[in-house]
Amino acid sequence: SQVRDDREFNLTSVMDAIAAFRKETQEQWSRVQSQLSTVQTDVKEVKAEVSLLKTQLDETTVKTDQMCLVINKLETENKELKVQLAALNLQMCDIQQHTRKNNILITGIPVTPREDCLAILDS
Repeated sequence: SQVRDDREFNLTSVMDAIAAFRKETQEQWSRVQSQLSTVQTDVKEVKAEVSLLKTQLDETTVKTDQMCLVINKLETENKELKVQLAALNLQMCDIQQHTRKNNILITGIPVTPREDCLAILDS
């Protein structure tokens, strides 16, 4: 009878231990499922943000490519304008030189504003 009581006690202890283990395992499983759900939600949010960033990056890349084309065009135009400006400067110098070829340069006479050149030369 004592052996039987000990067996029943041991069996009850084992059953209680199994029940406690099962309860603890279920609680841990519930926590893991809750954490997994949170992680899944976070991953979905991150995916949405990454998708938005990719779209913005694609748009920025297109705009940058367009701006590079505009810059290249402006650089080419700027070079052409510099060449034209240099040619026009040479032309202007030639024209000025040509218009002054018959001018007389008088030296040794002080220059004053609103002077009468003929009166100075007569004196």
